[in-house]
Amino acid sequence: MDYLHHLNAIKKKNYLYKKMLETREDEPTKKYKKYKNKLITIMRAAEKRYYACKLIEAKDSIGKTWKVINHMISKKKASPLVTEILCNGESVNDPNLIADKFNDFFVHVGPNLAANISKDNSIDPVTFIKGNYLNSMYLTPVTYQEIGNVILQLKNTSSKGSGDIPVKLLKFCQQEFTPILTHLVNSSIEMGIFPEDAKIAKVVPIFKNDDKKLVTNYRPISILPNFSKIYEKIVFGQLIGYIK
Repeated sequence: MDYLHHLNAIKKKNYLYKKMLETREDEPTKKYKKYKNKLITIMRAAEKRYYACKLIEAKDSIGKTWKVINHMISKKKASPLVTEILCNGESVNDPNLIADKFNDFFVHVGPNLAANISKDNSIDPVTFIKGNYLNSMYLTPVTYQEIGNVILQLKNTSSKGSGDIPVKLLKFCQQEFTPILTHLVNSSIEMGIFPEDAKIAKVVPIFKNDDKKLVTNYRPISILPNFSKIYEKIVFGQLIGYIK
């Protein structure tokens, strides 16, 4: 209703503007300016309400919150597409070679940083563990209800991971997926095996700043299959329960 009301108000403003140009008289000019100023106030209030609702919807996600803020200040997100990079002073534009260069950088950045950290072998890490615990942590079988709740609690992201199944589809077909996933998770717990396909992640380079052609100016994010997130949340819940 607000949309139609605002659309009609804009049409009326355009009509008054046209009349003002046709007559060039004081009265139509005053009428147009008065209506225009009133409409500006109404549109600003509507815009404020719109972004307030968007921020409330995004309150559980920092990424979505910043997306709303950037849209408010008209800050366009830089395109992640990379068609050329520099490697040892030479330009590389073959997509496969670019992927290999990014992969090589991301694979070695962790070990290279770790190699520069001094190690103190005189401290036994076991000394940090305090207390006497009689019971070991173990995983228990899950129920249909637990799996169903985990599915419904997944964040509505557009990422699919290697499984190519979006969260919206999981939620929409929750009743169909629940018994299958319950069986798979319980089988995984019983055998102590985590499915290999659930470990596959799509690694996407995200540009930070400075020169786009340098791989060192990118950070990786790993997009996991949504099925693996269900496994993780089940194990996480049981682990937290044990710790508490």
